Amino acid sequence: MKLIEKLGFTPGPWLIDRRDEYEGDNTIEQIGSINPGFIYADDAWLEITKPDALLIAAAPEMLEALIKWCLQVEKDFDCKFPFVEQVHSIIEKATGMKWEKVKGLAK
Repeated sequence: MKLIEKLGFTPGPWLIDRRDEYEGDNTIEQIGSINPGFIYADDAWLEITKPDALLIAAAPEMLEALIKWCLQVEKDFDCKFPFVEQVHSIIEKATGMKWEKVKGLAK
């Protein structure tokens, strides 16, 4: 099982599907497993920008890479770097879990 699945998230890659780029409708129809027609109110997703969609689509891989990076830094260095604590906070914000719990699931 991938780390991202252990954390309760849908693993990537999340692809961005548009309605019909060939007919000029560039509305985002789906990002990964998120389909606004089935899960969210359509209006909430109809105006999402391409940069936002790309960031959302990259989220699973970015989260997993950050977690693995933090684990490697903790393994390789005895000292604490201020930016590592900042990354722990970002991971906690993204997962809704304390870093220690994420770390336990990642091992």
